Amino acid sequence: MLPMAKIFNEAGYNCLLFDFRGHGESGGGYTSFGLREKRDVLAAVNYVRQRAADMPWIDPQRVVVFGVGMGAVAAMTAATEDPHISAVIADTPFQSLDEEFRRRTAGRLPASDFFASVYKLGFNCWFQDSADSVDARRAARRLRGRPLMIIAPPNGARGAKNARAVFDAAGADQAILTVAAGEAGLRWMDDPAAISERLKGFLRQVAGWADPDEADEADPLALQPATPTASSPQPPPAG
Repeated sequence: MLPMAKIFNEAGYNCLLFDFRGHGESGGGYTSFGLREKRDVLAAVNYVRQRAADMPWIDPQRVVVFGVGMGAVAAMTAATEDPHISAVIADTPFQSLDEEFRRRTAGRLPASDFFASVYKLGFNCWFQDSADSVDARRAARRLRGRPLMIIAPPNGARGAKNARAVFDAAGADQAILTVAAGEAGLRWMDDPAAISERLKGFLRQVAGWADPDEADEADPLALQPATPTASSPQPPPAG
């Protein structure tokens, strides 16, 4: 995620990166595939807003969340619970946790639908919650009225079908679909020039923020127009 944050920061945007529970330097020994990770995204956004009181260059009303894979789904579902998140950038989201259970068992186990159901039941019992709540398509529909950018791999690459299904759920009137050169996720960072321009264009035009290079130098806040909170595919400690 550091190369992505560098792109945003060099364009004049403030960035916060974090490790999801059970990832990186955060505590916890498991992942919930976005179910509880959305709390990490919300906690990160709240942290930014709290720090804004001491950092006048941060606008707490203009926060974008960015995530990859599970992080994309966590970012989208978090935004449905926080109406003040301005926009979402979702890189290669999966469609739903239900679909993920089917994908992970298909072709690997006999009676894969049965084992997917068992997997789901075990997940629900372990987390005392419903896997059905992790659904990027539903989140996309609920985000209507807020800018959504979906990054998808090329057709035929792993993740392309899922990302396009999420885009279809959102609708072309709300979402922007951009196809990366890489096969999935942050692999587009191998050649970031074209897609980084699309990312910055999304922030400038769709989210309605001026290009920092064109900001009014008389206004010190205009030089740092936004506070994108980058939801890394890995955020904060388990809570």
